[in-house]
Amino acid sequence: MAPTLCDTEGLASTDPPSTLRVEAESPARVVSRGQRFRYAVGVLAAILGATLAGFHPLVLRPHELLVGIQHNGNNDLTSYFLAARSFAANAVKQHQQPPLWSWHNLCGAPHLGNPQSAWVYPPNWGYLLVAEPSAGISWIIVLHHIWAAWGVYLLCRRWSLDRQAAAAGAMFMVCAPYWLAHVGEGHYNQICAVAWIPWAFLAYDRLRQRKRGGVALTALVLALSFFAGHAQETFYLTLVLTVAAFVDCIRLAWSEQYEKAASLLRGWVFVGLITIGVTAVDLAPIWVYTQVSVRGGGMTAQESGTGLELANLQQLFLPWSLGDAQSYQRPQRFFWETLCYFGVAPLGLALVGAAVAWRRRAVQWPLWLIVGAFAFAFGASSPFYRVCYELIPGVALFRMPSRMMFFAAVALAILAAVGVDVLLRWFSGGPNATKQRMRIARGLVALLMALGVSELAWFSHGMLRTIPLTTANNSVEAMFAHLNVSRDERVLAEQALLSDREAEQRGLQKVQGYEPAPLAHLVSAIDALTPGRDPAPVLMGFERLDLASLHKSIVDLFGVRYAVASSLPAALPPGWRVIASGTRKPEFSLRGQSRTYRYYVVENETPMPRAFVVGKVRTPSPDLASPELLRQMDLRQEVLLTTDVLPQGRRAAYRPAVIREYSPARVVIEAELDQPGYVVLTDTWYPGWRAKVNGEWSRVLPANLAFRAVALPAGKHQIEMVYQPPGLLFGGLISVTTLLGLCVGVLRRPKATSDPSAGASSTVPHN
Repeated sequence: MAPTLCDTEGLASTDPPSTLRVEAESPARVVSRGQRFRYAVGVLAAILGATLAGFHPLVLRPHELLVGIQHNGNNDLTSYFLAARSFAANAVKQHQQPPLWSWHNLCGAPHLGNPQSAWVYPPNWGYLLVAEPSAGISWIIVLHHIWAAWGVYLLCRRWSLDRQAAAAGAMFMVCAPYWLAHVGEGHYNQICAVAWIPWAFLAYDRLRQRKRGGVALTALVLALSFFAGHAQETFYLTLVLTVAAFVDCIRLAWSEQYEKAASLLRGWVFVGLITIGVTAVDLAPIWVYTQVSVRGGGMTAQESGTGLELANLQQLFLPWSLGDAQSYQRPQRFFWETLCYFGVAPLGLALVGAAVAWRRRAVQWPLWLIVGAFAFAFGASSPFYRVCYELIPGVALFRMPSRMMFFAAVALAILAAVGVDVLLRWFSGGPNATKQRMRIARGLVALLMALGVSELAWFSHGMLRTIPLTTANNSVEAMFAHLNVSRDERVLAEQALLSDREAEQRGLQKVQGYEPAPLAHLVSAIDALTPGRDPAPVLMGFERLDLASLHKSIVDLFGVRYAVASSLPAALPPGWRVIASGTRKPEFSLRGQSRTYRYYVVENETPMPRAFVVGKVRTPSPDLASPELLRQMDLRQEVLLTTDVLPQGRRAAYRPAVIREYSPARVVIEAELDQPGYVVLTDTWYPGWRAKVNGEWSRVLPANLAFRAVALPAGKHQIEMVYQPPGLLFGGLISVTTLLGLCVGVLRRPKATSDPSAGASSTVPHN
């Protein structure tokens, strides 16, 4: 018979009852509310103890940032998430605007609508209130580990495991090495998203038993996972639960329980509809963003399918066999993505549980999940992944299929808990064990648990470090202070010399910025800027800035006045002059590994204004790629548009326009034209931008591949560009309507009665 996801028949279905479960369920033993509270406090203390061990670098220095040993401590947390949280806080405090549009890098980009902004996720709202977002951001990650561990504990108890066994699973979960490896790389959103995995399984179990609120709880948990800001893990979670629902429906139909199978199928369909409805406020803007980003067309199986190799299986027993996060020996792969280590002690306990209790469905499900996760995680080299890639819509949108190992870590923690439950039974001697023998059994198991947690803490010691916030220095201000650089100046800079967060704090606007899924039309403009080079790494800013390789007319078009580079060519290209040089420390450095970087501040002598008027129009050529066409144009006389919307005739001559007001989601420009023409603003075009010309709405056109233009008649005009995230109002209306309907439905639905024939007991152990 096929295994079910959340079988709560417990261990009694095929095995003798556990001594401790008999204690808990015996009518002679009444567990008071106070005892339950003490049990909960004890379990929470055990989880916190494991947390202290696994996150001891942060515990010892609680005011620092938790990072990995690689890249001198620089990772996604320091390079991306701190900047994003800082921008959101400053948009509210300084501009009194919601964080809709990020202006400080990438020539402007949507914040609300970016898949990783996670603006709806409740834990992120606190960043709008604190003075410095870096304070506490690492502890938010730790709290999500604790949340996941508590979910594993409740899930194990749901499956009738002894409370000490369930606590063991929770302790191994809080220190799961694969999760810790992603913490080291600063994958803040991923950890927030996967922390809801065990809670989704618990909610599905309630749905499967047709208990009140099962549909609503499952949908809300999936929605919270999605709101956390990394849709890949939520997508995989939805796939896992869909397979579980499908298997359960087949099992019920096979046993001729057609009404129950139909009820489960209806419930799961409603879960999908409610999840989409609740998340529409975030999902609709993200859908628009995805369509115009580099991920819009998906990826080939080879591009998205980088995953595990057979060599990674060595890590099951030797986590550093292929090198650590800093010296990983597998080309085109990352340590934190392909790690196969779960801890030798937890793995051994899981093998004991699987070998002894293999007939239990509560064991069969985690085993199937681990097998499926590994088969998928091998990526393009796995036939299973290739079938999923071809048949399941959405798989092609995500890279790194090895992230299914998040699920393998949860499943193995549960199997380890089953192993502890088995050992408790062995050591105690069965149901008739004396209290003395039970204490001995619990003591022996506690030693094994301590051994497992110590091993995981050892792995953490080799993986994680902290960064003192004092290394975030003021050398950027010193770099520009004597140059009288005003706010909103456009710059080209290497990330090591001017990070996204530093630029935002200084009020500078970077052409480059760290964005894993940038807008496709901006990448095309960067392609025009850097002929012959891969535009994506240049856009990120992690490569060395080579002034000699830049196309000067495109530099002028971007409005770049300054460039910050770590080295200069032998002969400086015409139009550039060095105005400052020196050394600076990076924004963040590992303790004891501080280094300095040489920098040169170079001024562009011929930048075009950020806003200007031009009349002549070029349209894309079928015989010439658009980046090449842009390089050939006289950009002070012509503008590249998909369609010329003005009537034929004389056109306006080139002249600067004046930016009167500039804020993240609103720009006011004044322009005067002697003939019809276009006002061009060299900020990124995006579907949500609209314009008012002298109070009348007008269309904002994509211009010069990446920027904005508005058609104008002759005369003097005030152009107000405002941003409203596309899909926000529509999605928000759907979400509010769904939540209201959900509340009404839950409140009005009569309480479900217990159905012993549902295939699973609804009794939860009390102790």
